[in-house]
Amino acid sequence: MSQSIPDTPPGPTAATLNSASAVIDALGGTQAVAELLQVGASAVSNYRKNGFPARAHYTLSRACIARGLNVAGHVFGETDRPATPAMAPVHADGLSGFFIDAGFEAISMPVLQPAAPFIDRMGEEMRRRLYTFTDPAGEQLCLRPDQFLQLPGDPARLTRVVVIHS
Repeated sequence: MSQSIPDTPPGPTAATLNSASAVIDALGGTQAVAELLQVGASAVSNYRKNGFPARAHYTLSRACIARGLNVAGHVFGETDRPATPAMAPVHADGLSGFFIDAGFEAISMPVLQPAAPFIDRMGEEMRRRLYTFTDPAGEQLCLRPDQFLQLPGDPARLTRVVVIHS
């Protein structure tokens, strides 16, 4: 079965999709989603009523991202995330306030990164110091080594550090 979804560019003000049925329609309908998930059309019809199973969340969310669709977090089982992720506000106090007042822009960097560049750059010794994970697509990810350090004695404890480059 093919895993292609017909391409239709999203509109400039795409509405938030708030149900499994809306996501299925936006991805091209029951048959297109059935092909994407490699399941029967009757299974997709059940998803319209009962929501998506957890095993389908990753594949469907990737398809929605590729199509530029804005999907409410609860459609894929999330409970804490707003429909449109927003960066947490940075309060103009302390060190961050100093830089913001000086004209710098606050940015948010992802905590999970592909592990291969760090291992390639720092050698195999770095692999045992990284906190690594494998995502559903099989890519090895790690927590950013410049922000998470392993504490001696207890490998399960993480310490978040702030690195300021001068």
